[in-house]
Amino acid sequence: GDADSNTSITFSGSDVITMATGGSTAATFNADQTTSFSGAINITTTTTDDSLLITTTEASNSAAPVFTFKRNSSSPANADYLGRIKFKGENDADQEVQYASISGKIIDVADGSEDGAVEFNVKKAGANNIAARLNSDELKLLNGTTLDVDGAGTFAGVVTATSVTANDFTSNGSNADITIAPQGTGDINLTAGADVNIPANIGLTFAAAEKIESDGTDLTITVGSNGDINIPADIGLTFGNDGEKIEGDGTDLTITGNNIKLTATADVIIPSNVGLHFTDANEKIESDGSKLVITSGGTTFNLPTADGSAGQA
Repeated sequence: GDADSNTSITFSGSDVITMATGGSTAATFNADQTTSFSGAINITTTTTDDSLLITTTEASNSAAPVFTFKRNSSSPANADYLGRIKFKGENDADQEVQYASISGKIIDVADGSEDGAVEFNVKKAGANNIAARLNSDELKLLNGTTLDVDGAGTFAGVVTATSVTANDFTSNGSNADITIAPQGTGDINLTAGADVNIPANIGLTFAAAEKIESDGTDLTITVGSNGDINIPADIGLTFGNDGEKIEGDGTDLTITGNNIKLTATADVIIPSNVGLHFTDANEKIESDGSKLVITSGGTTFNLPTADGSAGQA
């Protein structure tokens, strides 16, 4: 000891050296080479080499050396922090700043179902910010932290995101599907500054039987048995420009063009009592199923004739 009775170094008979300052134990050295410290330990160096080096000569494949943080709480609870590694530096005002930290955290303290997490905190715009949390079942990027991958990324499970920016999406596995599924009644919106390119002989399938596909020359639209291709009223199909157009208003079908040419390898069949009008009903060609009726200037002519009576050619 020294003249100050509150400061001492004592040696016990069990090969234990105890150092005390201010009446409190500061350090204990045991014969089994275990050293215990009470209070904070401050190591100051001027080197860029190791400030603290722990070495083991144990030769098995078990982890060593081991650095342990233990919080021996009498009332552990969910969301308790367990330990923290802080990274501090200075700012341009010569002030000490914590720029980053790594923390251990309890998620679930229930016996037999304990869960933990590692939390990463970084300084963001002058404030401490939890950037990421690694739980027992997921990695969360928090508070506006984004993911930037320089290379390929492989996701074996489901990816849920409110916004994804990527140049390529590739399925993981031979002939595996890529599924994009919005929540609830949400839409899938494709926005591009140029074309959305689909290779030849690759189609867009709707349900199971409705499909749009190109073979590199022709575009094929397929519908199910007895199915229709429905185009709303006043929405037309335009060829070249509005000069060539097919459009319906819900009642009449209008075909617009310079010349309208019908080309077929067999007959063009028009049902009974449906005619071709020229200007109006006064100029018309129609069949009733047994004879051809030609109307000109309001006068009707029936072909063929049966008896040569008036009005028959």
